[in-house]
Amino acid sequence: PLAFVQGQWWCAACKAFAMMMPAGAPPVVRTDSAAQLPTTVPGAQSREQRRVLVVDDDKLVRRFMSESLRSLQYHVTEAESGAQALATMEREHFDLLVVDFAMPGMNGAEAARTAQERQPGIKVLMVSGYADSAAVEGALGTARLLRKPFDLAELGAAVADTLADVR
Repeated sequence: PLAFVQGQWWCAACKAFAMMMPAGAPPVVRTDSAAQLPTTVPGAQSREQRRVLVVDDDKLVRRFMSESLRSLQYHVTEAESGAQALATMEREHFDLLVVDFAMPGMNGAEAARTAQERQPGIKVLMVSGYADSAAVEGALGTARLLRKPFDLAELGAAVADTLADVR
């Protein structure tokens, strides 16, 4: 679970603070080992022009991902379900879909397949804390997988790599 503690996001499962900085300031992540996020991320040269749709039924996780990506200068839109994401895609074009695998109704894999049919070329980053690895990996298709829990640095790197199509 995530909590906003003294102006910072705390991820209990990650045992990390993710500090949100003003636009243009390099993001900082503090963990138990006091590691810091690199100030540059591969493929980051036009992040402010990259449109990312973040889909997660857990409001706190969705907010953590969205605010983290905004702090990295991505243009972020949120959806709480696969159906809401697809409706949003009718009105807007996105470069990347960051979608949770296990959601009620339409799961992330179903949402990703439909999204790629509607917007060919959209990249997909699946996030999952789902215990059944075989089920998630079997449903990935061309999507990349980011396992929960993750911190801001891991999310930023995964998004940049997915957009750059680094395998």
